[in-house]
Order: sequence, then structure tokens, then C-alpha cells
Amino acid sequence: MRWGDNRMSVPVIDIHSHTGVYGRKEVGPLADGMRTAGLDLTIASVVADNKVIKRDETGLLRCMREPDEGELFEHTWQQLDRLDAAIEEDGLGVLLDSGDLPEGPAVLKAIEGGDYLEGDLSRVEAAYNRGVRSMQPVHYRINELGDIQTEPERHHGLTGFGREYVAEMNRLGMVIDLAHAPEAMTRDTVGISKAPVMISHTCLQMPDDPHPRMVSAEHARAVAETGGVIGVWACGFRFSTLDAYVEQIVRLVDAIGEDSVAIGTDQFAGAAKKVFPDFEPFGRLPEMLKQAGYSETVSAKILGGNFLRLFADVRAAAA
Repeated sequence: MRWGDNRMSVPVIDIHSHTGVYGRKEVGPLADGMRTAGLDLTIASVVADNKVIKRDETGLLRCMREPDEGELFEHTWQQLDRLDAAIEEDGLGVLLDSGDLPEGPAVLKAIEGGDYLEGDLSRVEAAYNRGVRSMQPVHYRINELGDIQTEPERHHGLTGFGREYVAEMNRLGMVIDLAHAPEAMTRDTVGISKAPVMISHTCLQMPDDPHPRMVSAEHARAVAETGGVIGVWACGFRFSTLDAYVEQIVRLVDAIGEDSVAIGTDQFAGAAKKVFPDFEPFGRLPEMLKQAGYSETVSAKILGGNFLRLFADVRAAAA
């Protein structure tokens, strides 16, 4: 946090949001809001399968039809165009490499779901050339790379194409984000990846509420034990206050340690709006982590340091 009243020794980072893709009408100029709240960097994700998913009668997002050829690639590129326009119009920086964090509020561009690849591995590098530095293989559609948490598994782990994707992400120095990937796919990925991975937005399963988008302690440790990072999700359909969000941070730190936990709100998606309707709550997190018993050193890891270390490790593995 380099602006505002609560100054920290490392940047404050949200490792999963839809800033710039959505939310500009609600919060106004993005750089102004981030600067006021002390949010230094947000990972801004476009959604590759957005055209083919919608909520079913229970409220769960599901794939409702198979896409036409080229549809999701075109849609993903259009969203990146919109994100690029927001970055330019609102005066945001873009993080492309470790050690190069811009002086003002910035984004790291990401893609949620490898559906836009349509089996074409060259599109990973095409996204890299557009400034994308992180990508989830899956979202709410089982695709050529693997399964998802919210549907019965078909592939039971990474596919052959999924393994090629992991190698290509490693080669380019892009962060593999295993949010929405089931445990089998996660274990396959960490078993072959030359770089640590992250799960950008999830929570530990609650004993009385085993929601499929949450992860078990064993699932979380599979990522943490290889140097990975897990972002705590502001899943507003399970809790609606910042106090409850901090409680989930504490639960995850207790399970996997202070070196593996980050902030991953999913800001400007529906589930996160109850907890993070705008940028203001980020300004309260440092004091709330202190009240939860964390030193400034530990708080700095959670608020941004752990992701910066991960990103540096991923970039170094590609060198």
C-alpha cells in the first residue's frame, strides 16, 4: 500500500478481479479509486466462456451450449480490447515482468478459462503478446484442457493437450491459475509444472457446507507445498462482511501457512459485490489483519508479498 493513510512495505494486490472489464460504472475512474484505497495492483481477468454460461434454476453458473467455432476466441479478444481501453482511459499501469511494478495503480492482465484456445496452443503465446501474464485453464465449461469443480469429471485430470498447455505456460513465464480446477487436475498440474501455480480465488471447505468451488485442506496443501499461492475469495453467497472475509484468511493461514495465502476477491463479479462493492474495503484490510493477530511482516505477505514472490519464481523458471 503506497498511498493513503495505511502504508505497508509491499504493494497491496488483489490476485483475481474483473476490474476494467466490469465495474467502471459503479466506481468511476479506476486509478483514482485504487489510489484512494491503497490498492496497488489487481489481476484483471477477462472471461473466455462468458458467451456460453448462465445460471441454472439453482443459481449455479453452468455451460448451456457448446460454442461455435471461433466464437470464444473472438469474444476473449474483444474483452481484452475493452480492458486495454479502460487501462488507457483510466491511467492504469500494466505489470508485465517481475520487478517492474508501475509507480501508480496497475493491472496484470489475465484470462479466466482456456476455452478461447480451441485446441490451438499457439494462442497461449498470442495472449502473452497482448500482455496477458496469467491464465486459468478452466472456468465453468469442461474443455480441451480438463474438468471443472462444479460438474462431474470426464477427463479425471489434465488431458494430453492440458499437459502441453502447462509446458507452454512454463516456457513463456505465465502464471497458471487453477481456480475452478478439481483436485485431480490440480495434482496433475503441480506434478509436471516447472514453476509454482496459484488458485486465485477460493476458500477452505466449511465442515457444514461443502460447496464444490471450495477446496479441502489437502487440495490447498498440494498447491502450497510446491511454492504456490491461494487467494481468499469474497464469496458473498456464503458470507457478506469484511470481518467474515478476514476469518477465511485466518482459516487458510492456519491450514497452509503464512507464505501461501493472498487476497483474491473476484471483485466486480456477482458473488464478491457484498464484501467488495468498491475499492474502499482494501484500505481497511491492513488494520483488520493486525487485529487478527498478524504482525506487519505476515500481513505484508498476505496483502501482496506472497504473490510477488510467486510471480518472480514463475518468470525466473522461464529464463
